[in-house]
Amino acid sequence: MRRALTLLIVSLLPQVTAPPPAESLRGFSSESTRWEREFERRFLPLPAPSECDALLRELTREPHLAGTPGNERVARFIAEEFRKAGLEVSTPEYDVLLSYPKSARLEISGEPGVTLGRPEEPIASDPDTAIAPSLPPWNAYAPAADLTAEVVYVNHGSAEDYDRLAALGIDVKGRIALARYFGGYRGGKSLEGEKRGVAAILVYSDPIDDGWFKGEV
Repeated sequence: MRRALTLLIVSLLPQVTAPPPAESLRGFSSESTRWEREFERRFLPLPAPSECDALLRELTREPHLAGTPGNERVARFIAEEFRKAGLEVSTPEYDVLLSYPKSARLEISGEPGVTLGRPEEPIASDPDTAIAPSLPPWNAYAPAADLTAEVVYVNHGSAEDYDRLAALGIDVKGRIALARYFGGYRGGKSLEGEKRGVAAILVYSDPIDDGWFKGEV
């Protein structure tokens, strides 16, 4: 499905002149250092907590997945805010190939009512949790399928992990691989699983890699 993706191109304030600083910034020329120092001096007093709160509320009040009307609304809102700040903004549109699911369902076979991969239940004290999700959980560009198969845990789904399973006599071919999110790019996990003949791959975030175990937020 082809959808229009709206991007923002912002022209920053023109270069300004200012007395040269005592020391140039690392990675900046003397001229660009003067511009950066002056720009920071003018920019830093601008943010206000109340304004940031209002802007974030507007940006996040509904889902805005790329290529959807919600995305266009957010793009136009940001562009207008930039214009109010005195910036020159253009909003070109590009036709890109995006992937959207018609439906997605994951459940444990033989255990009715055990459905995985579903949105979290709303919390009565938090109205934001009751906002309808934009789409169900899915992996972009995954092919359509209706599959039932055994699940085998493959750790991070790396080549080394599959080699270790093979050494232990565990055959993954035709099975659903269950892999942890970290330890490599998710696209690489899919590619390695395909090489090993798995029927599908499920990727999840292990709390020990991405959660309380990492410390306080």
